[in-house]
Amino acid sequence: MSKLRFVGLDVHAETIAVAVAEAGGEVRVLGVIPNRLESIRKLVQKLGP
Repeated sequence: MSKLRFVGLDVHAETIAVAVAEAGGEVRVLGVIPNRLESIRKLVQKLGP
């Protein structure tokens, strides 16, 4: 069974602010990552399937 997550991305030229909420849960702010392909790949891996 997969989990439902809501992901918010505030995208800027150099950075991306990331927030995640589980279904029915409160928002967790993961922080700010560089706006680079490798950083986005790591974020997706961290969030899991």
